[in-house]
Amino acid sequence: MIERTITVGTGTVWWVSGNTLIATLPSGENRIFAVNDDFRFTVDGEKAPVWQFRKGMKISAEKIVEEPITEIEENTVITGRAPRNKKR
Repeated sequence: MIERTITVGTGTVWWVSGNTLIATLPSGENRIFAVNDDFRFTVDGEKAPVWQFRKGMKISAEKIVEEPITEIEENTVITGRAPRNKKR
């Protein structure tokens, strides 16, 4: 099984050059992102590549992380008999 976590982030473009973006997050923190060529953000409801951004644009992005789920059984029951003690 795979667990999928989707996180939606928003921010305001503070600086952009090539595929590098600095965005101001809602918390006021500036964070730098190195973005792949094929990644698309949402700007005014439209998908847009990072190179189209300008300072002050409001953007949002969706991050999807998929991780395998490992299940471990907690209530294991083992049945059987212990070997008999041999007399010497």
